[in-house]
Amino acid sequence: MSNAAGPLHVALIGNPNTGKSTLFNALSGQNVRTGNFPGVTVEAKSTTFTVDDQQIHLTDLPGTYSLSPRSLDEMVAVDVLLGTAANMTAPEVVVCVADAANLERNLYLYTQLLGLNLPLVLVLNMWDNAGRKGIEVDIEKLQASLGVHVVTTVADKGVGIADVKSAILAAKNQSLPQRPNLPAELAAAVSDLRSEFETPPADFLLL
Repeated sequence: MSNAAGPLHVALIGNPNTGKSTLFNALSGQNVRTGNFPGVTVEAKSTTFTVDDQQIHLTDLPGTYSLSPRSLDEMVAVDVLLGTAANMTAPEVVVCVADAANLERNLYLYTQLLGLNLPLVLVLNMWDNAGRKGIEVDIEKLQASLGVHVVTTVADKGVGIADVKSAILAAKNQSLPQRPNLPAELAAAVSDLRSEFETPPADFLLL
């Protein structure tokens, strides 16, 4: 793939405490630009790197639990994802970071992201912590169920970073993900989480 058409714009999103910012730092190396998102005091971080001659512009969105914004940080994240943030290019790929040891809770945000009709990559971070807790995830089965690239990482140790970069590039040319046929226990957990948040916009009601 050539970068002649310009950089590929990618948004990094996830619940708080998933190691999202650690993953961003691992992807960016030393090339980080900081500032504020347009019109607000919420800090914005972005970086640019190249994978197979394709330049990728990555924006680290504020941590959010859902696309039903109840805080300024969450409003900013939604505006960027919808392409309504001033002077910012809408993302072409979204990377959703989840805590591998708390997958059920983190998948609620992922199911909402499906409503954006954008290529997605799911990153299961802190994979080593999940292993220590005896949590097992069948990555191939999960990947087949979700229809997206699923990557495991230990971001604070640099494990899986190259795989995330490759998955971003592959996602751009992949068919859009479909509504997942989640295993019963995951579907039930995602459904239960809805009671913790405000009712999302109709476009984001998926399961």
